[in-house]
Amino acid sequence: MTLIAGVVARSSDWAIPKAFRAALVHSLSRYPGEQTVEIERSNAFFVKVDIHALDGRGVVDATDGKLTLMTGDPLLPGHGGVLDRDSAAEALHYSTAPRRIELLKTARGVFSGAVFDPETGVVSIFTDKLGVRPIYYTITDEYVAFASVLRVLEALDNDDRAMDVIGVTEIITLGIPLGARTAYTDVSVLESAELIDVGPSSVVRTNYWDWHTIPEADVTKRDAFIDRVYEAFVDGVRLRLGTDKTTVSYLSGGLDSRCVVAVLRDLGAQVHTFSFAQQPNQDQYFAAQFASCVGTVHRECTIGAGSPQWGRLMSDAWSAASYGSPLLTEHPKLVWTGDGGSVGMGFVYMSDDIVALLRQGSPAAAITAYLAQQRAAVPKRVLTTRARAALEGLLESEIATELKRRPCADPARSFYFFLLMNDQRRHLARHFEDIDLHRLEYQLPFFDSPFMLVAASIPIDWGLRHQFYSEWLSRFPPSTVAVPWQTYPGHVPCPVGKPDGLVYQWDESVHARARRRRRLETAFKGLRIGFSASLPASLVARWSLNAAALIHASGLRDYEYVVHAAETYAVYSSKSGKRHFLGAVNVSEQF
Repeated sequence: MTLIAGVVARSSDWAIPKAFRAALVHSLSRYPGEQTVEIERSNAFFVKVDIHALDGRGVVDATDGKLTLMTGDPLLPGHGGVLDRDSAAEALHYSTAPRRIELLKTARGVFSGAVFDPETGVVSIFTDKLGVRPIYYTITDEYVAFASVLRVLEALDNDDRAMDVIGVTEIITLGIPLGARTAYTDVSVLESAELIDVGPSSVVRTNYWDWHTIPEADVTKRDAFIDRVYEAFVDGVRLRLGTDKTTVSYLSGGLDSRCVVAVLRDLGAQVHTFSFAQQPNQDQYFAAQFASCVGTVHRECTIGAGSPQWGRLMSDAWSAASYGSPLLTEHPKLVWTGDGGSVGMGFVYMSDDIVALLRQGSPAAAITAYLAQQRAAVPKRVLTTRARAALEGLLESEIATELKRRPCADPARSFYFFLLMNDQRRHLARHFEDIDLHRLEYQLPFFDSPFMLVAASIPIDWGLRHQFYSEWLSRFPPSTVAVPWQTYPGHVPCPVGKPDGLVYQWDESVHARARRRRRLETAFKGLRIGFSASLPASLVARWSLNAAALIHASGLRDYEYVVHAAETYAVYSSKSGKRHFLGAVNVSEQF
């Protein structure tokens, strides 16, 4: 399965409303003509959709009423390799609760799922070791509802729905809510390696894998350790490639996708590669140079300004490239990507200063340095006076709480796992939310569990600034480092010379020009929001937003972030019946 959702009654006095059933059916997929499968039980209702990107159905619908639904592929070990998806679903389906936990511990893929037992009334929902494949859920005294996409739970008619001011503020500032939060007080998302069993009178939460307990590797035999990490990566790629001879992959001018493509080519696969850029720059140039060097079928695609929707971009580009031709790959809806490499292997967002402050016993200062690096701050300019006071220190407090949840002897490792369990865990949430539209599954070797096990043991000081990564490259085929690649500012530079005059991907002047081009559009959007009924007046000061929009239009100050913040608050407020909670306090009218 690709998309799953369900609702299970917890109370014998509660019958599943027809409106709930309709909401699940109609919101699970937005694709025209989608074949949605409904599964009925006396006290439960489930819906599933398959885009047929992966082999097998990932479903077990037993005659005794027990049901298992699974997204992605857990890649459970078996028979000298891994079980196919259907066999993996059966293994999870027929296992006892303790055995299911043991099976999940051995899984190495990106997946999520649910098992419902009508005899006990218990539904078990679970996700992969990092929680990359989301499962959202809401639990009340009457029912439990879950879905692999957030929009399904947004569609349910729930009188308790309220905007979580903390969650939405984190979305605005950090790009994601932290921990199990979403934008709503009644909806949570499974965390890394989480399994929740919900019965008529019980809720049992199990964390079946503790990443932060992985110790740093003893690298007195440095070369042997680098070999081990490389072999684990190749094994993860080989396992996912299977018997496929031709495949498709993103290819940027950086290292993560390059490493994936290099191994695919070394394993003998023909690879169709795609790079995307708003305008020609060195990232696109390096990608094309590497593609030529390793012999991929490469295409360069120009994209517009704004936040790219990578799944849709690849879907459109791949469809255009193969139009009028027979299927060019064995699995045309499977695309390789380097997602997960930047934090897991590159240790991005971790600086020498942050590490030093953490080790000096100054976590507050380290968090402040991190937020400054990310340019993340509560949008005070747009908030009402009372809301501003209530949210003062929010980000610092929430990140500190997350760090305390992952105690390590070296506090810098706690920060590394904080990034893995939050930034990286949520990194592909948008992709999976829109999978019904772009209809692509990703091959994610950087999230392979055995590989991550060794990558997460890299000593922090060795991993910083891509130091380990740069040494690791020596194990790849020579073509991998034959042409230059793009590096982050302050990280280990590329030793291969590059031509002069190439536009740097992260050149601030380039982004400044792009921002100027959309300044008026943003300003007018801000004015429209300022007069919108959906704007939560208890949080956002209309006069401040309107003033900021006018100043932004004049070019005197860049207040795009103010408009973005107001728009985000307005969107989630409208989906929450204009009810807003800060923690357990209803602040809809109090601010």
